[in-house]
Amino acid sequence: MRVASVLPSATEILCFIGGERLLVGRSHEDNFPPQITSLPVITGQTTTFTTAAEVDRVVSDSIGKGQSLYTLDAPLIESLSPDVILTQDICSVCAIDLQTVERLPAKMTPRPQD
Repeated sequence: MRVASVLPSATEILCFIGGERLLVGRSHEDNFPPQITSLPVITGQTTTFTTAAEVDRVVSDSIGKGQSLYTLDAPLIESLSPDVILTQDICSVCAIDLQTVERLPAKMTPRPQD
């Protein structure tokens, strides 16, 4: 099984239960355990901040416009051919939003598991 993770906490849990060898791609925010940092990075962020006020303004503007705060490297993910993509549907500010992730597998062959 090949696993791509766009959520650092999911990556850490997978590694904790012995699934580190399954990982083929990781989030730009993944840095633990340290040995996964050599894996391909499949996400990015669209923003940079210098102050708390700027964080609030940029995040509020982006969310208000329906824009994701994160990017997904679709060609890289497709080339990695994951069977499963680990993500979340709780917060579109904390990590890449579910809708962005869900659109990708629909275009992939073979298609990762839901």
